[in-house]
Amino acid sequence: MAEWSLDCKGCKKPITHSSINLAEKHMPYDSLWPSRPEVPEDGVIVRCPNCQQSASYHRHELTYRAD
Repeated sequence: MAEWSLDCKGCKKPITHSSINLAEKHMPYDSLWPSRPEVPEDGVIVRCPNCQQSASYHRHELTYRAD
């Protein structure tokens, strides 16, 4: 399944932020330019499941990862 992910600022490994449900019909989906999920303007704190480091991330740091 496609997903939005972040790259850990500590170990550089990907962190899954959210899955992209391609079957949703209430929202148009463009596979060439999917919309990033909303994130608070001041960012969100995410803890890496690999290295346990917490860091602040912003919407522009979300990366689309295909199946």
